[in-house]
Amino acid sequence: MDIAWRTADGHAYAVTTSGAIYATPGFCQAWTPVGQMPSGCVPVSVLDGDVGGSLDIACADGQTFTVTGNIPNIVLVPCSNVFGTP
Repeated sequence: MDIAWRTADGHAYAVTTSGAIYATPGFCQAWTPVGQMPSGCVPVSVLDGDVGGSLDIACADGQTFTVTGNIPNIVLVPCSNVFGTP
């Protein structure tokens, strides 16, 4: 599991190795399920971006996704592949 803060909506996000995505506004509040990674994606890293407050999730195959929208309506947008393939 990996956790990162997304400044765009002020929530912390956690992604499990099975691809479940959870979020919390912090301050010891409960984690809420908010999404699921696409089938076949084994999440390996979550990166919080200072520029624009983005949050990116990388899969073991190199595919990355950017979290867009706001809780509870987040959307995973395919971004790029770490290994250079589309």
